[in-house]
Amino acid sequence: MNFIEANEKLAEGLNVRIPEWRGYWFKNKEGLIRALTKDGDIKDAWASSYMDRLDWEIAEGLDIGWAYCAIKSGKYVCRKYWERDLRIYLSKNYLPVLTTTCIKISNDYHNSLWMPQQNDILAEDWQLFEST
Repeated sequence: MNFIEANEKLAEGLNVRIPEWRGYWFKNKEGLIRALTKDGDIKDAWASSYMDRLDWEIAEGLDIGWAYCAIKSGKYVCRKYWERDLRIYLSKNYLPVLTTTCIKISNDYHNSLWMPQQNDILAEDWQLFEST
């Protein structure tokens, strides 16, 4: 799809991206077009360098590669259908002899190490964790 068609999809409330992007563009509540980056940051979307592209696509969801980039940059992420307070994040454990970094899963009451299951690896419903 071209840029004009991508803009129409944004107006319909869909997210769009160019194939090599890990993130996507979306329209926020104020109607502004924003970019969710591969690191989980939300920034202004700059259209000028992408207007000639003809390979825009609907962004169905975010994969575990995006989730990994986001947690590496310090963000909390979760799957769309997880319990509301469940999220994963990167944690540094400092031991007397060894410093390790691991991925943990947490809710408001408990933290534990997390290892993705096959359905997590194949899922495309990863998102930034938003506390309620």
